[in-house]
Amino acid sequence: MSTVVPCTCALYLYLVPLFLNLMEDLLTDLLAKPVPASKTKRWVACIIDYIIYFVLFTIITYSFGDVVIDEDHDRLHQLTGVAGFLAVVLPWFLLFPGIEFYNKGQTIGKAIFRLRTVDEDGSSLTLGKAVVRHLFDLIDYLPFLGVTGIVVASNTKNKQRVGDLVAKTIVVEVK
Repeated sequence: MSTVVPCTCALYLYLVPLFLNLMEDLLTDLLAKPVPASKTKRWVACIIDYIIYFVLFTIITYSFGDVVIDEDHDRLHQLTGVAGFLAVVLPWFLLFPGIEFYNKGQTIGKAIFRLRTVDEDGSSLTLGKAVVRHLFDLIDYLPFLGVTGIVVASNTKNKQRVGDLVAKTIVVEVK
């Protein structure tokens, strides 16, 4: 019995520090702040998302639009009124905030590049924050082909564009 006690103590002295180091590593990973995604991946993912959006918009316009002949005698399809508004807003809402919320912070482009939008504290994206951040796409992307968003993201700590700053979200790399 006297040899069992020193062996057990030696085993504990060896295993306890290993266990504590393991727990410290696990807790550090859980509590670590998310790492902001690269601007390049974000912008390429955005381009993919907007290509998908414009394809959907074109299909809807071609399928449901009125045929109009312009002064050059070219056939055009156009949507006006409520149908035109819905053709712009519905695919946008479903493709951007909708998919991003229901797909745990990932649009199709973000999923391809293994990116995810999260709250600044690292928690999951809410539908409200997804809508708010995408309402600012007009400011981030449309003027000057995205220069506004690139300049703002280049000058913020977490590479946040205007929509992210307002919604208090960040785009991070998925581990």
